[in-house]
Amino acid sequence: MNENFSHSPLNFPEPGDAEGYFERGNGFLDAGAFERAIADFSASIRLNPGDADAYFNRGLAHRNAGHPVAALADFDRAIALDGRDAATHYQRGVTYAGLGVYDRALEDFSEAIDLDPKHSGAYFQRGLTHRAIKAWDAALADYTKVLKLKPHSANAYNNRGIVFKHLGEYDKAVADYNQALRLDPDHEAAYDNRGTAHLHRGEYAKAVADHTHALRLEGPNPGSLNNRGNAYRHLGAYAKAVADFDAALELDPEDPLPWYNRGLTHCLMSNYARAAADFGRAALLDPTDTDAPNELAWLRATCPRAEYRQGTEAVEFAQQVCQMTDWQDAACLDTLAAAYAECGKYDEAVRWQQRALALAEAEERGDFQARLTLYEAGRPYRDVTK
Repeated sequence: MNENFSHSPLNFPEPGDAEGYFERGNGFLDAGAFERAIADFSASIRLNPGDADAYFNRGLAHRNAGHPVAALADFDRAIALDGRDAATHYQRGVTYAGLGVYDRALEDFSEAIDLDPKHSGAYFQRGLTHRAIKAWDAALADYTKVLKLKPHSANAYNNRGIVFKHLGEYDKAVADYNQALRLDPDHEAAYDNRGTAHLHRGEYAKAVADHTHALRLEGPNPGSLNNRGNAYRHLGAYAKAVADFDAALELDPEDPLPWYNRGLTHCLMSNYARAAADFGRAALLDPTDTDAPNELAWLRATCPRAEYRQGTEAVEFAQQVCQMTDWQDAACLDTLAAAYAECGKYDEAVRWQQRALALAEAEERGDFQARLTLYEAGRPYRDVTK
């Protein structure tokens, strides 16, 4: 950083000048020279230990310098000296949220709002924290309050749209993204998010257009490329989808989503060896996710080409994902039944397919029942749709 500080007397405080050190610390803080700011605020505090502002500003400098625990200690001291300052509760909440201590962050944001009911930043950050803990209704209320206070906030519309998307209210999500883009036509996140909402609504060409626009604005990034690849896959443009997943993985090979989505696309292209490799890599990168190992088990159980079927392996993977989902996920139980059928264990296949059918959504029941009929007749299932 190129620091260019003037040689005013303010930059050379007298040894006992607490205010001088405080002011020079502010200059360093504004310039991004955080360690030097910390030193000056510390000098000011030694001379005037009752100054809540010095603790507050040193807390900001500590956090910006990557010392969040020290920042919390400073905000604690500032609050002990002046507990009625909404800004200090707000900044301590931001620090707690950054550390993932969401309960304490929520307490601080709520306290800041109690002290200053028009603190739109506290509502916004509390909304982000509610999103982090998947308290969608509370997040929705927070962003709606932000928009009452700041009706021209594109970021608030974008974030409320994200909440609507998670609630499955895609029309409302798109409406909020539209408003965000009217207020800020270069809001790349709103284009990306609107694209995923279009994907959920089955508007795949619109999704491609939005993700393409986001990529123009922000440059190549794994998230937008993965999202556009999904839209291309749904359009049947498999080569373009694979190209996007390839590009996403070149930027971030540790992200399991492009591996998984490329595996789905390879299945649709009958590239089963590549699909199996991609599902395996995705499962390795995220051992908590069940989608990739379930797809791998499905491929090993139902692939139309015999050389890629491995019934014993399919049962092993399917049992793992069923255990991970507490034996309550219809799709995983459906896979386990198909795996047992591939092994010729039709009694087990029927038993688990009946369990899957009992848990199935209405739109799944037809396919699940058809497979149950096959297993009852002593026949395995072959996935000829891929």
